[in-house]
Amino acid sequence: MMIGRIARTLVLLIVTASTVFSSSGAAAKDPTSPPPITVPPAAETTGAPTLAAPCGDWYLTGTYGPRWATASTWWQSDCPFVGAYDESMAIWDDFFYWDGAQSVGYGEWWTEPYQTWDGHDPCSYWSDTAAAQWYGPYACTAETNANPVASFTVICTGLRCTVNGSGSHDTDGTIIEYLWYFGDGTDTVTGVTAEHVFAQARTYNVSLMVTDDIGSTGYSATDVTVAATAPTAAFTVLCSGLRCDVDGEGSSASSGTIQTYTWQFGDGTGASGSSRATHVYGASGSYAITLGVSDSSGTSASVSKVVSVTNLAPTAAFGGICSGLTCTLDARASSDPDGTIASYSWELGDGTSATTSPTVVHAYARSGSYTAALTVTDNSGASVTTSRSLVVITLTAKGYKVNGTQMVDLSWTSPGGATADVYRNAVKIATVQATSYTDIVGKAGRSDYLYKVCVGPSSCSNEVTVRF
Repeated sequence: MMIGRIARTLVLLIVTASTVFSSSGAAAKDPTSPPPITVPPAAETTGAPTLAAPCGDWYLTGTYGPRWATASTWWQSDCPFVGAYDESMAIWDDFFYWDGAQSVGYGEWWTEPYQTWDGHDPCSYWSDTAAAQWYGPYACTAETNANPVASFTVICTGLRCTVNGSGSHDTDGTIIEYLWYFGDGTDTVTGVTAEHVFAQARTYNVSLMVTDDIGSTGYSATDVTVAATAPTAAFTVLCSGLRCDVDGEGSSASSGTIQTYTWQFGDGTGASGSSRATHVYGASGSYAITLGVSDSSGTSASVSKVVSVTNLAPTAAFGGICSGLTCTLDARASSDPDGTIASYSWELGDGTSATTSPTVVHAYARSGSYTAALTVTDNSGASVTTSRSLVVITLTAKGYKVNGTQMVDLSWTSPGGATADVYRNAVKIATVQATSYTDIVGKAGRSDYLYKVCVGPSSCSNEVTVRF
């Protein structure tokens, strides 16, 4: 595009120079009408002039110059450019007529170089001696084309500016390109509208160049002063018990983008680096949460909200598996929704207790039904207790034979009416609602049998071996 501008400038300078230094010294005119016709003296019609032509052969013509017809004819000769020629050079022809005694100059036809800046047809001009005036251009497009007019508006908020070039226009064509320069060393942007964020607060020269459908351009520029504005800090908070979740994604920056997030939770603790955070308070109460943000321009803002939090009690839960007189208890299913379990306390139902550990293995002195209780305390001091029954079963077994048939009498201690499953060698052989059972093994040789009785999935007796 810059080469095109230079080329066009050179062409215009050539045209102007030719105009200024013509014999007439007059300036070119818009060709609204052909130049005036000055009819030379009556021409000889009996034959060619006898005097030598100034530059070329004489010929009989019926036109005034190469363009406009007249009512008379005369002998004419022209003197074209002579010498080496290429398309970067202008062409001109000097015209003469024969007045019967001598040759008289009456005008010059001048054509600009073919290698014009816009690639369109070169223009021609006529210098009329009688009128002492230049006329033209003729037979060209670009030089008679009206340049497009660049016009735009700028709206800035902070360091962010929106430009709109829709007010640009072209009276004899259409605009096909909009090119924006923002004056801060960044790349140019195309489009009727554009948005740009400046890095610093100061004055910039913003300009628009428009190009029409034959390559002509128009240009407009204005100084734009931008000033950084503080970002907007905003956040939401959702609390459950002592736990609060904060979200600062609602913060915004008109002078760039949010670069940093800093949280203060009002209890002496804080966090930074992320737009979202989770905080668990150590105790119930009211706290002021503050979010500070800074944007890419270096400006900052903050906002605070007061929240009230109340500690939620933990949940106590445990399971127990008893085998004979020994029971294993596990409270790892206990939890705290807004903190952590700080301690475990056990009451085992036989007058003994245990503390601190979530699991306990306890051996009871005798069979029976016991109520075990678990108390858990969270890190904020809230506690809760839960309990469950444990069934401790003791099994006895006696083997004997009746007429060679092996039989085993089983008896156990369990709550009355409880359903018991009887196992021999890990295979269930009976389900009874009783505290005794006789197993008829049958006739067999020497063998060992392992018996166990279970009441429900978590209470089983000791294992007893019967040998025949």
